[in-house]
Amino acid sequence: MANKTEGGTRFLVKARQDQWLRANGLRGVLSCLFTRNLHLIDLAEKILAEVKTRKQVPASEWRALVKRFNVTVSNYESCLQRLKAAGMVRRERGMYTLSSDFSRFLSQTAEIWHEWRAS
Repeated sequence: MANKTEGGTRFLVKARQDQWLRANGLRGVLSCLFTRNLHLIDLAEKILAEVKTRKQVPASEWRALVKRFNVTVSNYESCLQRLKAAGMVRRERGMYTLSSDFSRFLSQTAEIWHEWRAS
């Protein structure tokens, strides 16, 4: 597990769990991110789906989303912060969008590992 760094978050690596991960899809990935707050996985799925569907979600809509998702402000903020820290969501000019930062980091991690093993 990676330690939290500035602008980052923890992500639990589950070795030899390929079938489990594939079977659980996004929910499996999110369970590696929300290891202590499993109840936030549902909320994370809703937030990501909202951003994916709309492409851009104004940050100013937080009150409406809290009400629509029927969650506390604290849980909404905590979940969104974790998604941003992981690089799944990005906030720019007051708009939330999906980000490639998360997948880019994981791809680079795999590349570095493969290069090191081959050397």
